[in-house]
Amino acid sequence: MKNLLHPSRSTPHASRGGFTVVELLVSMSVFVVLLAIVSNVFIASVRTQRTLVALMAVNDNVSQALEQMAREIRTGHNFWIEPAGSPWGDNLHFTAGVASVAYRVSTDGILERSGDDGTTFLPLTSRNVRIVTAKFGLVHQVIGFSAPSRIAIVLEVGSKHQELQGFTTRLQTTVSARDIKCEA
Repeated sequence: MKNLLHPSRSTPHASRGGFTVVELLVSMSVFVVLLAIVSNVFIASVRTQRTLVALMAVNDNVSQALEQMAREIRTGHNFWIEPAGSPWGDNLHFTAGVASVAYRVSTDGILERSGDDGTTFLPLTSRNVRIVTAKFGLVHQVIGFSAPSRIAIVLEVGSKHQELQGFTTRLQTTVSARDIKCEA
């Protein structure tokens, strides 16, 4: 049946381009919900990446400090720890060459080494590293000859960043000094 008022149109609602208001509202709502989900996932990923990068930086810095300490301990002798008389202590003292060396953790949680004058201490770890605990153990073994001293180092480390306060890592290593003295 032809429309007599508009002979070019065959029906009153011939195909016209466009969307209804309801269709637009539904599609915009779905788009906003998807955008919110994607942005939350992205923000969580960025936070996780920041956390991992900060923790890797802490571990790298402490590993470098431990390696520096191990090199010096290997060539040292006359080891002793504070407090004296206990197998584990907070400070390690020894002689390296002709210099007296000491390692400790400052009140700020920074691993430090004594300077050449023996009284000032210089930082080994960066300011973003927080040493929660540090213990030094001194082990002597006697196997028929004077065996080298072994120094155990146990550290619990974290970051000083506010959002990473709950994350810590425990590191442990044992270093043997190279001062073997054979007695016949």
